[in-house]
Amino acid sequence: MNIHTAHTYYKALRLHFTTDYNITKQNGRVRIGPNELVSQPKLSHYLDKYRKRYPDKRDFVLFLVSNFVYTDNWAGVYAPESCDDTFTRIRAWHEQISYRFGEEIKKLHRKGMTLQDATDGITLLKLFQSNIISLETVVILDKLYTFLDTTESLDPLLSDWIWKAKKYSPFLRTDKEKLRSLVTTTFSDSDDI
Repeated sequence: MNIHTAHTYYKALRLHFTTDYNITKQNGRVRIGPNELVSQPKLSHYLDKYRKRYPDKRDFVLFLVSNFVYTDNWAGVYAPESCDDTFTRIRAWHEQISYRFGEEIKKLHRKGMTLQDATDGITLLKLFQSNIISLETVVILDKLYTFLDTTESLDPLLSDWIWKAKKYSPFLRTDKEKLRSLVTTTFSDSDDI
């Protein structure tokens, strides 16, 4: 992958996570000026470093996505100390998605939650903020039961996480039927939605 391709991915993802631009609808197309990267030496250094470290396109894109979600709106360009740690943690989550999701669903059930509780956006986001569940679990449950579009909060921090969860969704590949079955099996003794 060359620096221009890395910059294209970065710019498309930055627009996706910070504006109404939808990377899936736009198919990742963005306009890049001829001297745009030259005028941003710190960004250029960051992209060059990480495109070499993660030459596989999927790893590089997941690296950027994980850092847009968990660090800042610049994907850690200006504070790259924990970028690799963030990526490593998220890649492990993606590689073991069924297992980790299942464990977190069981944790919710052990806490006495019902399926109805597990599909309430505000409740889930508060559990995420308390480090009880991951944002990935919130996103997967939203993919299965679609509740974030109707979740509103006056709390600006929760509103920010609702936005990030919605923007993160296209990058979290799931087997919906398998995970839905896991949820319904775990909550089988509670009321269905």
